[in-house]
Amino acid sequence: MRTGTVRNLVISCIIGSLLAGCNTVGSDAIRSGRLTYNSAIAETNSQQMLMAIVHNRYAEESHLLAVASVTANVRVRTGAAVEVGVGNNENFAGNLVPFSATAVYEENPTISYVPVGGHSSTCAR
Repeated sequence: MRTGTVRNLVISCIIGSLLAGCNTVGSDAIRSGRLTYNSAIAETNSQQMLMAIVHNRYAEESHLLAVASVTANVRVRTGAAVEVGVGNNENFAGNLVPFSATAVYEENPTISYVPVGGHSSTCAR
């Protein structure tokens, strides 16, 4: 391997490690994620209540759902690749990417809903 290629590989590993360190996982993810989920649930509850009022106004049946649970799966992946040409330079000239790096952060929430107990809200005129 050439010295430049090794140097690029070392630099890319350092950058990849730094990018992976920027992701929030563990207890910090709970601290930041909980407020976001709580805000979204409160907003959708308000929208749902507004729709129930509109349905009630026009004597239509309405149903309410409550959030039963929120489960968030967090996955962090990083990767690095180096392409090296072997053989005649004409075979690969201009077609190699000397270095590539990836950093992926995924958060996949699963939200479970249950109907709110009691009678549906209908209005008789």
